[in-house]
Amino acid sequence: MPFRKVQNTALPAPELENKSSLPTNMWWSNLVVKSTLQPIYPYPYTAEVNAHGLFFWYTSQNQEGRRYFLKKNTGWSVDFESSRKGVSYYDDLIVNYEWKNNEGTKSINVPFVKGSPYISIYFNNIKPHFTLRDNEAFITSITRLEGKSGYTVSLSNGKTWVIYCDNELELKQESNIHIVGLNEGYTGYIRFAYIPGYGDKGKTLELLSDGHKSVPERGQVTFHGNQIHHNYVTSDGRNDKLVMLALKHQKKRLTNVLHADVNTGYKTLKGDMRPIIGSNWVLNYNDINKIKWSIPKNIPSDSIEKIDTALNSETINQSDLKTRNIYFRGKALARVARLAIIAYELNNREKVNEYADLLKENIELLFNSRSDNNLVYDETYGGLITTDSNNNGNEDFGNAHYNDHNFHYGYYVYSIAALVKVMYNKCEWVEQWKPHIYSIVEEYTAIENNHRYYTKMRNFSFYDGQSWASGLVEFEYCNNMESTSEAVNSYYAAYLLYLELGEMEKANAVNLVLTSEIDSAQEYYQTSPGKIYDQEFSKNYIVGILWEPSAEYTTWFGNNDEYIYGIQMLPFTPITFSLLQKEWLNQAWPTIKSRTVDNPQISDEWKAFILMAGAMVNSDARNQLDTFVQSNPRFDSGNSKTNTVWWLEICKQI
Repeated sequence: MPFRKVQNTALPAPELENKSSLPTNMWWSNLVVKSTLQPIYPYPYTAEVNAHGLFFWYTSQNQEGRRYFLKKNTGWSVDFESSRKGVSYYDDLIVNYEWKNNEGTKSINVPFVKGSPYISIYFNNIKPHFTLRDNEAFITSITRLEGKSGYTVSLSNGKTWVIYCDNELELKQESNIHIVGLNEGYTGYIRFAYIPGYGDKGKTLELLSDGHKSVPERGQVTFHGNQIHHNYVTSDGRNDKLVMLALKHQKKRLTNVLHADVNTGYKTLKGDMRPIIGSNWVLNYNDINKIKWSIPKNIPSDSIEKIDTALNSETINQSDLKTRNIYFRGKALARVARLAIIAYELNNREKVNEYADLLKENIELLFNSRSDNNLVYDETYGGLITTDSNNNGNEDFGNAHYNDHNFHYGYYVYSIAALVKVMYNKCEWVEQWKPHIYSIVEEYTAIENNHRYYTKMRNFSFYDGQSWASGLVEFEYCNNMESTSEAVNSYYAAYLLYLELGEMEKANAVNLVLTSEIDSAQEYYQTSPGKIYDQEFSKNYIVGILWEPSAEYTTWFGNNDEYIYGIQMLPFTPITFSLLQKEWLNQAWPTIKSRTVDNPQISDEWKAFILMAGAMVNSDARNQLDTFVQSNPRFDSGNSKTNTVWWLEICKQI
């Protein structure tokens, strides 16, 4: 490890087994932070854990003001007074939570699996006891299923649950809210499944009954060519019987499984969930990203002249490159990197050398730990954090809490990749700084299951097909992400760097993640009426912050409309042409324009970003951007006049 090693002082000791590295942006992070009393969201359910056992429910959707969210519903508690509890196992797709008595003779284990239509509870030598938690509903009947595999439970509010039993078990309704098992020491799985009222109940029940004995207990993700594989291992070994649910972004790509022709009616925040049978999910990315350093367009000579003129007049604010804040310093460095790449495209060697020297100087400050706010290796959790954030957890946007690591380090990775691309003595420089280069890129893009220093794909959630960014911070809504465009650019940067380093296996894996991140951004952030979310919310045409159970029209730093749209667009690089879907942008542009560029109070920095997006699809926006650029406006610290002119001239060609 080339960076100085420290213990994390901004976070408490981890609840998980202290391996060399621990996951820090998982969808189940609420199980391991502070009180562990806040919910997690194993779609299509929500679950809470405490010392008294488990509480879970099936969610419904609701619209309120600037957000579309999942609402708490009637649910069940599994009662067990434990003395020890916590996460006992986790992998790429599954987390197991365990409650034990002092002697270890009795326990409950729950493998939480996103996409499972069941909540599965493994009882070890315990008399089962379940309580309905709802002040307005009660149990009206409990009926044995044919074949004695379980029971149908009907509630007074018209809702139906099914309880499946792994082994022979007699359940009895003890009161209008209690169900108990008659076996004093039951051992085996009990699985709860909600039967949605707006699907085909009969076929759904048949599907669930046929697959109820196959419980997913292990899951691994691997990369193969243009495919991402999700491999589940079940409790009974009958992997072909595994019943799961797929989200929209998955279903269109899934092969090697059976797409069950059943309208189950399962819904969650991200739309309808479709039943899938089979344990080896193969997601095909035949449209894997093809963009590397630029887009394959010939730039006309008059456009080249305009870009070169802007490049030769560009000035660099050196103070931006020396700021203590890791995020803003990275943005400023990536701005220089874009200038270097544009100069390289134009064969302007004088400018290439100027920017390469500037990049080299500032990157080596980071590598040498000679900046005011250095990177250090956190041995507690296994990751790179800043000294400022380790001393004060609120600094650098909570970097020591592992917030936004892909955003923060993605800018540096892009800058390193650009320097390697354009410099003359690249082999010598790469060899000199190889440990540092690999350390910073692998911090958030390690693809190995047992990397020496870092957790696998730190921010990326394989089931969701997107990143989560808020790290080890306790929130009621668990993890979230604000800027999907910065996530996309972080993987784009890593892809480019791996290509420059000749790491083709890593480049391909990260390119698959990049393509998936774009896919999810277009499905779940770039919204429109009738697409996924409530009609009223979708009229915003964007999600500002996406939480596990809530899509919100806002940002962490303000409610200005230009912030909400712009944070899902910046920074503007060649990959943005893939990220911003033209069909969506055509629909959304009138709304975006009226709320942002038509507002005389909008700042130059944000106006540039919004007009750059509009220029992709609208000739008036291109003309307005052209006029705007000539007015000598202020640009964001991560943007420049040259990059804006380059963007405009490319937009004229597509």
